[in-house]
Amino acid sequence: MKPEGDAASGSSRQSGALAALAACVLAASLVLALTDAHGPPCLSRVLFRLPCPACGLTRSLVALWHADLAESLRYHPLGAPLFGACVAVDGAWLWARAHTAMRASLDSAVAVVLGPRVLRGILLAVLAVWVTRLGLALAESRLVAW
Repeated sequence: MKPEGDAASGSSRQSGALAALAACVLAASLVLALTDAHGPPCLSRVLFRLPCPACGLTRSLVALWHADLAESLRYHPLGAPLFGACVAVDGAWLWARAHTAMRASLDSAVAVVLGPRVLRGILLAVLAVWVTRLGLALAESRLVAW
């Protein structure tokens, strides 16, 4: 049986890792927004000529850095929620670092977000958006930009 300190330390590490991942997503998309560099090519699209469920997310985030919400939504409708989640995670982590009493609350929230129910819901949402976007692309709709 693990001591109680190990469980608290583990959830705190999860919070830190999630905040680091969110910061990397924001930083990488900001670098792409400030330069003429392009994001990584989609391996699914290269190999199978079929866009993956995340195709367009990088360009969606870059469009948000340019304050172009309409273009962001065309590239990927989950780009804006991802951007907001990254900002919220990093903001909450910084707040919890400054206010020790908030660390347990943040660790609890992260445990819920990384729980199987929430992750399953996120996966279903991503797949639903992907199928919808594929259908719109097949219908040659201008709502979708891959």
